Amino acid sequence: MLNYRDWPNLPAMMFALARTWPDRPMLRVFRDGAWRSIRWAAFAQRAAAVARGLRAAGIAPGDRVLIASENRPEYPIAETALMAIRAVPVPAYVTNTIDDHAHLLRDSGARAALVSSPALAARLHEAGKRAGGLDLLVSMDGPGESGMDPPPALPWSRLAGEPGEPGAFERETAEIPGAALACLLYTSGTGGAPKGVMLPHRSLMANCASGCALLRPMRFQDEIYLSYLPTAHAYEHLVGLFLMPSLGTEVVYGRGADHLGADLVEVRPTVLTAVPRVLEVFRAR
Repeated sequence: MLNYRDWPNLPAMMFALARTWPDRPMLRVFRDGAWRSIRWAAFAQRAAAVARGLRAAGIAPGDRVLIASENRPEYPIAETALMAIRAVPVPAYVTNTIDDHAHLLRDSGARAALVSSPALAARLHEAGKRAGGLDLLVSMDGPGESGMDPPPALPWSRLAGEPGEPGAFERETAEIPGAALACLLYTSGTGGAPKGVMLPHRSLMANCASGCALLRPMRFQDEIYLSYLPTAHAYEHLVGLFLMPSLGTEVVYGRGADHLGADLVEVRPTVLTAVPRVLEVFRAR
């Protein structure tokens, strides 16, 4: 059984596991017509490169950075990179309106945003104007074919640059205390305006330890986890980004709600998280 007390914080855990399991498949995603895997060593190199790029772009310790993206490999890479330089990720739902995003930017104090697509970049660009401006906007995908003028977003490829050296960040993250703020997770807003919940590293590490104890009978490193619930939600944020990877379980990113049935058949996951509504839909079909 893992001892999560071996690591002071989440990015230290992720870099240490990459050193332990360099050749183990960590993430899988459907791109260019096929399922493609990313091993732990490649993940750590990309996270180190993005951390270096974020720092060069002016992101400093304590800065809040909004992330609006579907579930994809760049998500855990971005979160690990931000935490490694002591910045604070602020996950946001991709379904948010411009006003929703503007509220999160104002309330959290975020002056930077990482988004998955040109469409989301345009939405965050407008939200930023309503919230007082963004100093940095990064798009994981390149310009689309919409014919619209793209917002001034930095391409992810330029931010990431060449693969980084994880060792330097592994040493640096060892100095981040468990009481430090790891991320700001916002409520869904069903009871009023979304409210930010400040989660320290030790809280999320304790959640991982509890999950590990609960799942003890499973052979973690033989399991496959299908990630499809939104990562902006606390449940998937913990399980998909940190718990399952820490157990050595391969995380497979689904192609979205419309492909969930096909993904279940093709991926054949052994671990799946769900909320009651999803199970009701499964039964109805």
